[in-house]
Amino acid sequence: MKQHLLLNLRALLVLCMIFVIGGGSLALAEEVTLTTADYTWEAVNKKVEQTIDGVTFNFNGGTTAPKHYDDGLRTYEGCVITISSESVITKIDFTYTNSNSGNLTLTSGEGTWNSSSKSWTGSANSIALKVGHSSGTKNGQVRITKIVVTTVEDNRTATTVTFGEDVDNKTFNVNLGETFESKTATVSPTEAGSVTYSSDNTEVASVNESTGAITIGNTAGKATITASFAETEDYKASSAKYYINVIDPNGPVFYESFDQNDGTGGNDDTWSNISTSKTLKYDKSEWSVVKESGAYKCARFGTANAKGSATTPAIDLSGDKYILTFKAGAWSGDKTNIDVKVSKGTLSYNGTSSSTQTITMADAAWTDYTMTVAGATNSTTITFTAKVKSDNRFFLDEVKIVKAQAPATSTLSLVAVDNGIYYATFSSSEAVIFPSDVEVDAVSVEGSTLNITELAKDDYFVKATSADGFDVVSKGYYVPANTGVLIQSLKNSVTYYYPYEAATVSLPANQLKPAPAKGGEFTPEPGNHLYYKLAYNDFSEKEDLGFYWGAENGGVFSVKAGTAYLAVPSTSNVKGFSFDGTSTGVSAVDAEEPAKTRVIYNIAGQKVNAMTKAGSYIVNGKKIVIRK
Repeated sequence: MKQHLLLNLRALLVLCMIFVIGGGSLALAEEVTLTTADYTWEAVNKKVEQTIDGVTFNFNGGTTAPKHYDDGLRTYEGCVITISSESVITKIDFTYTNSNSGNLTLTSGEGTWNSSSKSWTGSANSIALKVGHSSGTKNGQVRITKIVVTTVEDNRTATTVTFGEDVDNKTFNVNLGETFESKTATVSPTEAGSVTYSSDNTEVASVNESTGAITIGNTAGKATITASFAETEDYKASSAKYYINVIDPNGPVFYESFDQNDGTGGNDDTWSNISTSKTLKYDKSEWSVVKESGAYKCARFGTANAKGSATTPAIDLSGDKYILTFKAGAWSGDKTNIDVKVSKGTLSYNGTSSSTQTITMADAAWTDYTMTVAGATNSTTITFTAKVKSDNRFFLDEVKIVKAQAPATSTLSLVAVDNGIYYATFSSSEAVIFPSDVEVDAVSVEGSTLNITELAKDDYFVKATSADGFDVVSKGYYVPANTGVLIQSLKNSVTYYYPYEAATVSLPANQLKPAPAKGGEFTPEPGNHLYYKLAYNDFSEKEDLGFYWGAENGGVFSVKAGTAYLAVPSTSNVKGFSFDGTSTGVSAVDAEEPAKTRVIYNIAGQKVNAMTKAGSYIVNGKKIVIRK
């Protein structure tokens, strides 16, 4: 009697598992069970997989590859578990061991995941879940003993939606303000009906539901455009998609603020004696990190006994030059060097280019860093790593990469030439940046000695031809507005740039004054001064280039716009200062022909071609001193 009752109950259960799909198509629910201890899992590239009765169980990645143990399969933080079947999956039940420090979250596939019952319900052909960590833990681990998958066979006619192989699952880049050529999808069999279009990010790109026409929004970012065929009584649902990546050409291609972190250190001006370690949070979750901790709106890496590191997600840096900026600071009292490495291409910093640059951080303080990236690929990473194993902790913040824009430039012609070096005085009503392949000097006079002193060099952002865009000039000279300077170059034409933002620089002693904006006679300085201009002492022979009176008795004279003149307090009656020594005669100013060759020796008695470095020289028997 009991046996018959049991058989009747089983038959009733089977009948309950049969349901009608549209117009009489029948589907029978089936259960497929994976008992993880029944298999020896051998990971290849951190991936293991089994297929049972048409259901595929895939375990991929994680901080450690999935491993087989006597109690089943252990999966680790970051591992993605994908369960797929040609039949429709309606339910998935997981069984864990009691020793778990992790949890699962749904990452793809429609439906609902219930973490309490460890079950998923819905209707899909593929579901992906990711291993994370439970509250109060740092690295999650889920030990799976069994997975039961319930599927039903759908007997309706399958459909296929496609935009075409050149569009399906492809990404198309478009700049803000540009138009986009819309893509049209089809469904087969054609008698099934029509498709509808949707966008998952209408602020980036919206789509007409019926026609698929695209309207680019006002926000940079990525939008997924999907063409969908909705299921009917006779046909299964299907869809296809492509991606639109809207780029702000002046905006960052990558940005990590670390602002989600509420720990201790860095931006709260705490740089040591931090005993707690908090989980690091990211704007971009694909970072790969070692010995990390969340600080106050920034990140901290390393411990007293182990080096830390941080690697960005893969970034598309192909085809152009990019500008990397970030903030870094050393733990108080620790070593201060870290390496910054690009996986593909070169980093340029402080006038050098290499795949790895070593920076020296300030102790217990932030420093802003700027580097340029060139020769990279569409899958490039940037890694920040402590230089040594112990006592090399560091803080990191505001990691940003922007595309370098074509810089706005102007050109300066240099006419005066002396022993193969071209010279010009320069001034401008706005600040400018000169590149490192020239020399920019301040000029002053002490007694009867002319002092030429090189300006300091640094990295500067410069304006681009496009609105709000910028590039960077490495080891350039910043010349403030309305400042006279002397330019030296091996070429007779020099390109200069305009700073993206104003800078405060300390200039050496300088008596060069800017010419009036429109040229002409300048206004005398208060007090008694003598006035000099760049000139040859002997114009006919193009000899003895230097600074000489531009008018009788050192008086005021007319100058060209964009040049400079030398104003010297009249403590002596020196008529001119040759770059080779003091001169007493004055001749014409303009220089258009090459200078005749002179013989130059350095202080060691060696013949040299030019006075390119600071020091003492003997020129045609005269001793002169070049100060830079």
